[in-house]
Amino acid sequence: MNGLPWTFNNHPLLLHHLQRGEFAMRVPLTTLSIWVQVGNFLGTFLEYDRSNELGAWRNYMRVRVNIDVSLPLKRFKSIRGGVEGVFRITFKYEKLSTFCFICGRVGHTESYCELTYAANGGEVVQGWNVTLRAPERHVGMGSSSRWLCGELVQEAG
Repeated sequence: MNGLPWTFNNHPLLLHHLQRGEFAMRVPLTTLSIWVQVGNFLGTFLEYDRSNELGAWRNYMRVRVNIDVSLPLKRFKSIRGGVEGVFRITFKYEKLSTFCFICGRVGHTESYCELTYAANGGEVVQGWNVTLRAPERHVGMGSSSRWLCGELVQEAG
């Protein structure tokens, strides 16, 4: 299953490769394979992106992990460092699909969150936001496409 995570209509497709004798209706679809910028504190480590070492301009490390989508996305990890004291490492999820700004879970938005319904019209605090989405990575920074150059000029102006 290469190229994960897969989405449909910006909703994550949770997939599992069935083993011989495994009953499809009993497989818990609760994990999503996703690339995360910085961190091994998020889920089960899958792999490290060695090509990231070539980009000296990058200020993050990419790791691929399995996250449990029944739990809120992790926003940061506090680390104790020698002279610096405690500092915060933030996480950015690549190709992050629909997620809730209220409960932090992948797969629904605030409109369909159980915490919104439980508040019964009362105030609901949004603890997550769009900053968890990593900017789209571009493999080739330079482009000879006149169409792409035109878009960049229009956005800048």
